[in-house]
Amino acid sequence: MTAIPFIASGETFAVIDKPAGLVVDRSGTAHKKTLADYLHRRRFLEKNYRQEKFFWQRQGIVHRLDKDASGLLLLARSPTSFAFLQQQFRRRRVVKKYLVLVWGELPAAGKITFPLARTSPRQRYPVAVSSQGKTATTLFWRRKLWRQGKEALSLAAVQILTGRTHQIRAHFRYLGFPVWGDKIYGRRTHKEKEIIERLPRLFLHAYYLRLLVAEGEERGFKIGLPKDLRKVILLLDQKWQCADGKLTNILN
Repeated sequence: MTAIPFIASGETFAVIDKPAGLVVDRSGTAHKKTLADYLHRRRFLEKNYRQEKFFWQRQGIVHRLDKDASGLLLLARSPTSFAFLQQQFRRRRVVKKYLVLVWGELPAAGKITFPLARTSPRQRYPVAVSSQGKTATTLFWRRKLWRQGKEALSLAAVQILTGRTHQIRAHFRYLGFPVWGDKIYGRRTHKEKEIIERLPRLFLHAYYLRLLVAEGEERGFKIGLPKDLRKVILLLDQKWQCADGKLTNILN
């Protein structure tokens, strides 16, 4: 496994840039090395925390990103900071923003509020909109639009106010805007196949994170698109008709 960049590092926390294709947590279904394994090998945590079993098993990982998503992920350096940081997520005091490429012409901005639930009690994935589900709220702002014939692709900045499993992917699929490269909720068309070899993964990137990292200390973190996603943007600019937006504006 190649080195994972640390975007920021403090006494109580760290922020990394998780690459696509890497599973975050150890589990019975994770057959390859996980982020937790990587952190253990890198000795991210002090050995004296081994008695804190849950914290040690998680290797300080405060929240999750989908395996095929990339971007900012928060780590805690101690059980105390782990509890404090997780509390920020539970109280919905964390600002989390993503960049996502979806099929179709999104409105300029919108709010999605459909509840989500697992489709089967025996399966964790996929999830779907259900009146029996948990509240899920997603905000989005279109940053760029491309057209080619009857097809359209929209690049959007997305903020999730709740942290449900596959929330962004399930919400956009339900509205008829499946995420590019999504093997669970997405689609494959001849148009996508023109570019899929250059991006054989999900176009979902966590680019912004803001929260209290300690009492009275609020921090914000931002990163740009990884190289593989930038290539797709450039390729779309070359082969599709760009209807609005510029690459320099997408991280607002």
